[in-house]
Amino acid sequence: MRIEETRDDELRRYVRTAKLFPLDGLPRTPFALPQLHDVRVIGMSQQAFTLAGVERVDTVEYAQSWLVSSA
Repeated sequence: MRIEETRDDELRRYVRTAKLFPLDGLPRTPFALPQLHDVRVIGMSQQAFTLAGVERVDTVEYAQSWLVSSA
């Protein structure tokens, strides 16, 4: 997973995004989940953390949260 500030051309501003990558670190297209925009950490423990934000699929945006834990 990578969390970074990127330019969103549709919104015409910078947003914090979260992207998932395979274990080997090589980006692939398509990937299972779209990136999460305007991401923020809403909970964290020693076992996991939760991110919340917006996923964009085509032109539709969906509020989403990801529970991230080590396997």
